[in-house]
Parts: sequence; structure tokens; C-alpha cells
Amino acid sequence: MKYYPQLNIQTAYNFQESLITVDDYLAFAVKHHFPYAFYADCGVMYGAAEFYDKFSAAGIKPVIGLTYEDNLHDQKVTFNLYAKNHQGYKNLCYLASELQISNLDLGAFFKFACTYFDNNLVYVVSFEKNDDVQLLEELLVRIDETNLFFGINHPLVDDFQTKNNVVANKRIAYLNSDDAKVYCTLLAIKENKTITQIGATSELHYPSYEVDVERLNQMNLEKIVAMVDFDLFVQPQNHLIEFKTPNNIPQSQFLRQVSLDSLVSYLRIYKVAKTDHQKYYDRLDSELKIIEEMGFANYFLIVRDYVWFAKSRQIMVGPGRGSAAGSLVAFLLRITTVDPLKYNLVFERFLNPERKTMPDIDLDFQDDRREEVIEYLVEKYGTYHVASIITYQTIGAKSALRDVIRAFDKPVEFANKLTRLIPFQFQSDLQGAIAHSKALKIYAEDNPEIFTTALRLIGLPRQTGTHAAGIILCQDDLRDVLPVRTGYDGIVQTQFDMNYLEGLGLIKMDLLGLRNLTTLQEIKENVVRSEGVNLNFDKLDLNDQKVYQLLQSGKTSGIFQLESPGMTKLLMQMRPTKIDDISATSALFRPGPSSMIPEYLKRRESKKKLNSYIIDPSLTNILASTYGIILYQEQVLQVLQAVSGFSLGKADLVRRAMSKKNANYMAIVKPEFISQALNNGYSQSKATEIWTWIADFASYGFNKSHSIAYSYISYWLAWLKTYYPEQFYVSLFNASVGNSPKVAAYIKEIDGYGIDFKGPSIRNVNQKYVAYNKMILAPLTIIKGIGPEFLRKLQELWKTNKTIFDDFCLLIANLIDKGMSKSLFEALIWAGAFDFYRFDRFLLVENIDLLYNFALSNQNKVTIDPLTIPELTTIKESEKKLLAQKELEYLGFYLGNNPFTTKRKEYSSYNVLTLAQIKEQHQKGFVIASVDAIRTKRDKNNHLMAFLDLSDDSGTLKATMFSSQYEKQADYLHPGVVILVKVVVQEYNNQLGAIVENIGEYLN
Repeated sequence: MKYYPQLNIQTAYNFQESLITVDDYLAFAVKHHFPYAFYADCGVMYGAAEFYDKFSAAGIKPVIGLTYEDNLHDQKVTFNLYAKNHQGYKNLCYLASELQISNLDLGAFFKFACTYFDNNLVYVVSFEKNDDVQLLEELLVRIDETNLFFGINHPLVDDFQTKNNVVANKRIAYLNSDDAKVYCTLLAIKENKTITQIGATSELHYPSYEVDVERLNQMNLEKIVAMVDFDLFVQPQNHLIEFKTPNNIPQSQFLRQVSLDSLVSYLRIYKVAKTDHQKYYDRLDSELKIIEEMGFANYFLIVRDYVWFAKSRQIMVGPGRGSAAGSLVAFLLRITTVDPLKYNLVFERFLNPERKTMPDIDLDFQDDRREEVIEYLVEKYGTYHVASIITYQTIGAKSALRDVIRAFDKPVEFANKLTRLIPFQFQSDLQGAIAHSKALKIYAEDNPEIFTTALRLIGLPRQTGTHAAGIILCQDDLRDVLPVRTGYDGIVQTQFDMNYLEGLGLIKMDLLGLRNLTTLQEIKENVVRSEGVNLNFDKLDLNDQKVYQLLQSGKTSGIFQLESPGMTKLLMQMRPTKIDDISATSALFRPGPSSMIPEYLKRRESKKKLNSYIIDPSLTNILASTYGIILYQEQVLQVLQAVSGFSLGKADLVRRAMSKKNANYMAIVKPEFISQALNNGYSQSKATEIWTWIADFASYGFNKSHSIAYSYISYWLAWLKTYYPEQFYVSLFNASVGNSPKVAAYIKEIDGYGIDFKGPSIRNVNQKYVAYNKMILAPLTIIKGIGPEFLRKLQELWKTNKTIFDDFCLLIANLIDKGMSKSLFEALIWAGAFDFYRFDRFLLVENIDLLYNFALSNQNKVTIDPLTIPELTTIKESEKKLLAQKELEYLGFYLGNNPFTTKRKEYSSYNVLTLAQIKEQHQKGFVIASVDAIRTKRDKNNHLMAFLDLSDDSGTLKATMFSSQYEKQADYLHPGVVILVKVVVQEYNNQLGAIVENIGEYLN
């Protein structure tokens, strides 16, 4: 069937109201040879830039618009507004922004919209009932009649003859009539109904009109298209905000002045050898020239300003991120902390004069105060000059299947059963999940409509999100450049995603939140409070061998980048003694270069001369530090320059081509490399060998600037762990609230530092873990059931009358109106919060009714009659096993009554591991674990096998027990039993599990 362009296509960016993605629409338009196409989503312009970009690239003229529906004069009126030119596009941006930001009711919005109604737009107006003469008169006061068209849902030939400028304007929400039920399902999902409850829906498929109607319709649509003449992405101007310099000094001059002043201070304060001074001045001059030529002085000054703000407010800023750490200018402006000359870092890897792209200084800020930096930018530059960047969250395989099953009115258990069969790697690929799982394939064959419908929904945008780091700073009002909306925390947000911002002249600046910086700042503040020492990380000795001894010993928990088992193992093999070693470890521990680890370690330990490992002696200075192996991208650039004389800018272009396997570019540049290498004294065979060798390593090379900068964070944390372990671990405990296995692991670790862990006490009213006199004190809030409100009232009581806390009976009488229910009282008892008063926990629990009634009758008293204090009696002895269970129940971990520790000592001859250890090491061995749950099924031979959920004090593990083992043990194995069991850890579907080899003993 032949189809023609139509108005009022509603895309999937009207969330859950359309099945048509921009790509679907484009494929349809290409298939039917559309010369032009219309876009006008209702109330938003989320897809406008994507539509314009993709359709114009396909040679189809894009017409951008916005649909807006209103209730005016007792009827629904639909406006489809299309931009004729760039001013018309701006008008649409303001309207789309207002629709998303303001809370104007529809009538009030029409008055606002009228201020943007002019001859830069084309208007298609559709009335639900009859033409509204008054509204048309209001419009025609502002616009020429030639810009006004009348939309009719199902026009007849007569409609075109009785009125000028009539166009078909049926709403289109899916392309094929066969998709009607899928569309109905989509609506059911949106409205949280079943498809039966939704009932029949309007036919919203792409229409095909009778020949004469379509001919007249196309004539009028072509009138609209003829009026449209602008390019959304034509040579955009740079909209970056303008930094105001003192006395309006030219930005380049001010940048040079500030950088030179900073360099003079740096060389003097850090006593840099005078023989190296000229290197610094030459490097600075070279960088400044490139920055000035590329017009980026303004960019550097803006970044310097918000970094200065953060540091002035004691907001921790990272030492650098990405290739920006290779810039001496960034270092001298205190944007970064790494001296690039000290580590032989390359500026052109960051800003390449031979590749005209926007600079990209990504920075890390402590994650709990990042928003303050953004608020500063909004306050400084204005609401409509700062924006976060929108993202779109799409429907995944699990949610599609779950939603469709619910819409089809099937049981939730059925949805749970199916979605459990979809592994993580198939989150967006239901077809792949089906091919991967026999069970899922059977379900798909038995329920074809459910699966077919789910497949149609996967990938459709479901809601908006916020880019984790990106911020836009715009000199012009953002609404002159693109539509915006209200984002997180009330900050304006772009309606276009990051892929289309640079094409509009907008520069994305990444301000990332990094948890480890928050940890560093927290430890620093703790050290000030407890020791009176104000640390300056920039002034730490980076060659302190005590710190490296800690890393060599594998004590890496809590240390950024280095705490995973694999990284810790490699670090111990590397035996680091300097920052470069930490950097090399993180550069090696990646999928590509990890294959080079054995050779790297072998060369590092070898007594052979370095030259025996280096491909050519002329490259010794570049490759000696990594034992002849190209570990970093910067080395690729330096080798290319040394051998062929390429500029570093050109060398970076070659490196990029190699890493992306760009055969065409490499074929062009290779002869040039060989020719220039010959001129520089290399033989044909050696030049060819070096080229091939570089090409092999180029895709593996890591960004050294980034690696060195992040190694600083690792070192700072290791230094703090070495010299201030109490404060270090306090921060780790505070970061691990709710993560019981980590808390349990840290409790074991601190014992090695001579630090005691004290459980929660009613006399400790701190909100967080605190360090005191070689002890770490846990807060009450780690007890299940204790909330911040109870703690707040407890703190008020502590401030008002601390002496109440000296007497148990007086205290509980004063806790009733602070929110202490009987269940909360019991939780406090079992967690040991009243241990200070030297009562046995069992005694208190046995007498809890007596004590609670006593507290009720003596509420808020400041003195208690001793004769009224109840006498406590007990008939039970304390049971360590029950005490351990209650600690686990209320705290999530064991304190002084850990049964697993006891049992592991008892069975030490088996070399028993914790579950965490055996998972980390991926090995076979004995563990002592509790069986939390058992699920059985028949294997292919109709024998019973079992799936066990195991746990101990370090974590959990899922284990499979084959029938040969399970049928022997079935009578003894049940939930709650503790077993000594030999398991083999395996990885399946990216998840660790285990096979039970045999059960050695039942321990309870």
C-alpha cells in the first residue's frame, strides 16, 4: 500500500502513548519515499533534535513542531505548531519549556502562548466541535492567514472545497493496524489496568486516504513544507558562558597572567631544580598558545572558578580525571593536582590542535556536596543559563514481560517465574534470553502473544532521568537554543539528550560525584576533631614507604581502585614503592592488558638489562618505566613522535585510528610513518616492526593522565589507613551502614590495628560511628527498628539531663514518650544497648512486661522511689546460641557471640574458609554455613536435586546439590541446619555459585 507524509505523528517520546520511535518512523518514511516528514509531539520536544538529525541525514526534509492541546470556549482545541525558520524554532522552545516548567492552567497558558504566536510559525488548528470564530480572530490579529491551516481527523473532498488550507490531522500513535492490541497493552500498562479494562481504543494507525482526499491534503501539506527553511545544526556558535575577568582584561591575557604567577610560586615553594625551570616555562607557553588558538581560554577560567568555589567551601575536589590531568595549565590553575611534567604526561592527549573538538575537563567532587557546586553556578549565572542534561530510561526485557503479563491479567507469580529466567546480560535482549534458556523458550512457545507484545515494547522510552555528571553553561537564555524542563532539585534540564548538544554549540561539563572523596573529607574532618591535625593532601610525602608496605601486605580494604581480590593480588605481586607502581597496577588490571601481567611481572623481577626488553634502544626513555611494554596511550604518542617526527597532535590522531581499527586512515598514514622513520635513521624492517608493534598495543593503552591522578586518591587513602586507622575505619563503617558482610569484615580487620569495636549503647547518642581512645563506637541507628526520630529525641534528653542516663530504671521511664515501644525496648536489649548497666540480656527480656509497665507508670519522672523498682527474676540460663541469633537479627552481624568463628576454630584442621573468601578466590574448599533455604526439582533422570541458599558471617552463596549427593542427605538437610560442606565455586551467567561436593558434618 502507498503511504504519504502526514501531520500529527505522535512518537514514543510521549511516554507510553505511542509505539513509534524516531527510527521506526524514519524506516517507514524511507520505505515509502517521503520527500518530507513532520514531527510534533504533544507538550514536549524530547525527540525534535534526534528527528531533525536522522531525517535530514537520510535526505528527507524534517519539519519540527510542537503539539499543544487546550480547552477553550467549551471545546478541545489542538494546535500543531511548526517552525518556519530559526526564530520560529525559538518560539517553540519557549512554548515547550513553559509547558514543562509552569503550573499554568490551560486557559492561562493560551494567553502566554499568544505572546509567541507570530508569522515565524505555521499553525494547524483542530476543533473538537465547530470552528471557534472568536479564537480565530484572536489568532489572525497576530498572524497572516497564509500561516493558518485547519486540521480535520477524517476529511472528505467537500471539506477541502468549503474551506481553505484544510489538512488531514488524525492522531497517529502506531504505524501498522496490526499493532492495535500492542498499543492497547501499552495504555493498560500506563494506566495500571488490564487490556480488558481498557477496552476498545481509537484506531490510531497510519492512515491511507481516498485518492482525491490525499491529493488535496498533500497540496496543502506541501504549502507548509515550502514555508519551512532553516537548518537546526548549521555552524552553531559557541554558547559557552562568558567568564568576566577583573577590569575586563582579555581572557587569554588573564589566563596567561594567572598561570605564570602560579608557576613562579610553584617552582619556588616546591623547590623545583633550577635546571628544570625552562622546561616548565616552555611547556606552559606551548599549552597557552594552543588554548588561545583554539579559543578555549574562557573554558579554563570557568572551570577554575567553580573549582576555586568548591575548595573555598572545603568541598573535596579530585586530583584530576581523564586526559585533563596532562595539562600544566590545569595544574597551575589548581583545577588538577598532578604535575604533568613529573610523570611525563602529554597535553595533546587532552587538547589536540589537529583535531578541532571541544575541551573536556571532567572533575570529581565529593558526592554528598556536588549539588552545592551546581547551586553556585545557578546563582552566579542565572536559572536559564545552567542546566542538567536529560536521559531517557527505556523499557527493559524484565519490566516489559512483567508489565505485559499484568496487563493480560495473569498472576504475578507467573511474571516472577519468567523474569527470574532472564540473566543480567540480557536486560535489553529478550530474544537473546529466550535463546539462552530452554525453560524460557518453552514459555515463549506456550505464550506467544505475551512474548511478541513484550518484544514490541522493549526499548521504548518510559521516563526521563538525569545525566549523572553533565552540566551545560550557556551565555544565552537556554530557551533560545533548545527547549528545557524542570529537572532534579528544581534546576533547569535540557529536553535534548547529550548526543545533540554539541551540534547546537553547547558544551557539556562533567561534574561527577565520587564517594571516595566524601570518605577522604570525612576522615580529614575526623582527624581534625580527634587529633587537632589539619591535613593537606597536596603536601603529603608521596614516597612514604610505610604506606607502600601496607599496600604490599594486601591490606587494601576501603582503598579506592585497589580493594578487589584480583587487584589486591596483583598489587602484592607488584610490591609498589611509588605512585607510578599504583598507576601501572590499575592500568594492567583491565580485560585487554591483563594478558600482559605475567610478562610485566617477569620483566620487573628480572636481573636482565632493560635494553634486552625494549624494541629499539632509541625508545628507552619512553619505555623503560614499563619494562618495554606499552602500557599507556601517552607512550604510543611519544613513540610515534620519536620514530617518525610526527607532532604529538598527529600522533594522537594515529593512536585513535589504531585503537578503532580504522584501516583506511592507517593505510594512508603508515607509508608516511615508514618514510619519515627512514629519514630519522631507522631501517625499513625496524620501522615496519615498530609500526606493527604499536598497532598491536594501541587499543590496550590506558590513559596515563587519568591513571596517575586516580592513583593519588588510592595513595591518600592508604596513607590515612597507615597513620590514622581509627578515623579511616570509622569512615568505612559509616559508608557501609546496611551492608552487614562488610561491617563484619571490618570488625575483624580493626582487631589487627588494636582497635576495639563497641556495639550500640543507649549512652552513645551519635548519629554515626565515632572513634574514641582506640575504640570505634557503633550508633544506635544500626539496630533494626531504631529510626532517626527516636535518636533525635534521645539526643535532646542527653542535652537536657545527662544524669538520667546513669540510672537504668530512670532512663527507661524517660524513654516512653521518646517513642520506645515494647518491641523497640526488646530490640535495644538484644542489641546490647543496655549492657552498660550490667544486666543480663536474658534477664531483661524475661522481665520485659514488668519493666515496660513500670516505665509507663513512671513516665518522665526525674526521681524514682526505690521501693517501686521491680524485682527481676529468671528461670533460664543465658544461651550463647540464642544471643548470637538475636545479635544477627537486630544488628545484621555478630558481635561477641559469633558461632561461625567458634566453629571455624573447632574445625581448623579442614582449613575452613568464609563464604567471602571462597568466592573471592574462586576455589574449592570447606566452609561452615547455615542453610537458609532449599528448593528441589527433578533432574532428567527423575531424581531429586536441590538448590541451597547458604550464609555465614561474611555473606551468602547459592549452591547446587546434584541428586547423587542430595538423595543421601535429604532426611537430614533442612532450613536452619549448619553444615561443614565442601564446595566448588563456579561462575555462571556472570554470577558466582557453587557445586556441593559433599557434606562433612552437621554442626547443630
